[in-house]
Amino acid sequence: MIYLSSFLLAFYLTVILVPLSSRLGNRFGAVDDPNTRKVHDYPIPKTGGIALTIGILVPLWFWVPLDREFKAFLSGAAIIFVFGLLDDLFHLDYKKKFLGQFLAVTLTMIMGKFSISTLGMWWSASEVLVPPWMGIPLTVLFLLGITNAINLADGLDGLAGGICILIFSCLGLLAYDQNNTNIVLSSLIIIGALLGFLRYNTFPATVFMGDTGSQLLGFSAGIFSLYLTQDHNSPISRVLPVLILGFPILDTLTVMAKRFIEGRPLFKADKRHFHHLLLKFGASHVASVACIYILQGIMVGLSIYFRYYPESWAFMAYLIMVIPILLFFMFAARFGLSLGVIFGWGESLEQIIVTGKTGKNLVKWPLAALRIGLPVGLTWLALSSSLLFQKEWEWALFWVLGLLILLSSWLYKPAHPHLIRFSLYLLGFYLLFSTQGRTLAFLPLDTRTFNFIFWGSMAFFLAAYLLMSKFKDLEVSSLDYLLLLLVALVPALPLEVVQHYQLGMIAFAMVILLW
Repeated sequence: MIYLSSFLLAFYLTVILVPLSSRLGNRFGAVDDPNTRKVHDYPIPKTGGIALTIGILVPLWFWVPLDREFKAFLSGAAIIFVFGLLDDLFHLDYKKKFLGQFLAVTLTMIMGKFSISTLGMWWSASEVLVPPWMGIPLTVLFLLGITNAINLADGLDGLAGGICILIFSCLGLLAYDQNNTNIVLSSLIIIGALLGFLRYNTFPATVFMGDTGSQLLGFSAGIFSLYLTQDHNSPISRVLPVLILGFPILDTLTVMAKRFIEGRPLFKADKRHFHHLLLKFGASHVASVACIYILQGIMVGLSIYFRYYPESWAFMAYLIMVIPILLFFMFAARFGLSLGVIFGWGESLEQIIVTGKTGKNLVKWPLAALRIGLPVGLTWLALSSSLLFQKEWEWALFWVLGLLILLSSWLYKPAHPHLIRFSLYLLGFYLLFSTQGRTLAFLPLDTRTFNFIFWGSMAFFLAAYLLMSKFKDLEVSSLDYLLLLLVALVPALPLEVVQHYQLGMIAFAMVILLW
């Protein structure tokens, strides 16, 4: 219960406080003005990080036990917050920003009495130990790098927030696997706050998190990853933070390397980040964010898979991901390729499918399949469920929903479609959850096979209709792609409850019903 309470408090605190922080930004001139490097066209408040920080730190203070490690983390986070806020309000230069980050990292390391002490086992049977004279500066460098990597990733609407949801989901899962309740709870709190913030930050964003939010997220991700992997009793691979934080690390190192080779200032902002290149290659704002979500999601999946493997395996997995990404961007930039050419997208093809006579006829078929297939499939599943509505409270729920729909039709007709949707969604979830692992009464199929075929076909027809109709009935945002990616990762979670109840299929089906 404490997990749900902390998650919800973080979510609602952030949702409530973001509009207030936006007004604060407008009042004090803390706005991100458009320029040649920015992708937005009008000033946007960059004080959303204030709401995000409060949404994170208040639940942490209430519910996370303040042992030595978390007192150290909260002390460092307070310094990060102060310097980040000063930067958002008064535009600090990079030297002062680094000073604040260095103070936060140093204080956390001293109070928490930790540093990188081992790199694990690579190609030998013995563990590679790191002496303090090397481990302390390596820890400082790593934490400063991650703090700035997340800060630099905050270049498109919803990008840094979505990446961090994936990162903290992975950290929370690994912590749950290691019975580290503090990091599990902290990760859930941060995810809750980020979901509340993304309500306002997905494209087109009405507020930015600024340095206040992005630096706190990067600092937290770096600290938690070291807490998990540098514990001497932990069996997790010591180099796993490289995979967990994979894409921000790759983006930062690539940009810094380009600036160094060309003799440019290392800390002068430019448009050389991967998200800028995707826009240059012809991807839309939402598509660019979704593409990076997918890449980071794959790295998170690899982190979970290789968590108990030798360090050399985890590092090789990272290289296998990194090399194709670098080659793609290198060749695309050199030969002037666009994403439309690479993937076969073109205006003529779009006109044939969508605007031509054939397109007008084609678009009717997937919609008709949805109108017929969805109610027939759900009804079949309900009739085939021998345990459905066997308990008194289940029958009561069914009749209450039915009466509400009838009353709404009589008293207030505009509420009728909303109650219909709510009822279908609620009963659909219960139907899916209660019938897992059973055999259909009228078909020689188990429920798992039926769900795979039924929901897979419904997803195909839904995707076909949305593409052919140019999403006229659904305004897809980057948050939708993040939702789909998280759903895709659910079956890979090494939790018995996920496998027993087939939560991956349930989550997938609920997205189809939602859309």
